[in-house]
Amino acid sequence: MWLHQYKAKDQRKRGYAEVPHNHRYSLASVILRGGFAHHSYVRDANGLAELAEACKSYVQGDAYIIEWQQIHKLADVDDHTVTLVVESPVVRHFSEAFYDDSGQPNRFYDFVELHSSLLDEMAPL
Repeated sequence: MWLHQYKAKDQRKRGYAEVPHNHRYSLASVILRGGFAHHSYVRDANGLAELAEACKSYVQGDAYIIEWQQIHKLADVDDHTVTLVVESPVVRHFSEAFYDDSGQPNRFYDFVELHSSLLDEMAPL
């Protein structure tokens, strides 16, 4: 369980929750301050397709659940939005971000997945 504060718009980097992505774990969250729009996607034969009917706005007091494999993004994030996040156990050791509509993700591995390669790199030291 942890608090998450979204940075102000002028401090966010590309990919900061605002590109389609998924997670290593499922999560439940409640918005303590601020808000955003939540968009959902599916992979299809052409890449990624947004589920327009699933777009929902969340504001202070709202709660939501994200399944680990669900591809989603946030938009119109209010500066300094704060959420309380409760994570499930890790389901896999990477998350994915989709920087274009091709459906081909960039994978981001966690420490567990990277540990053995890091050991190999450190061995000569």
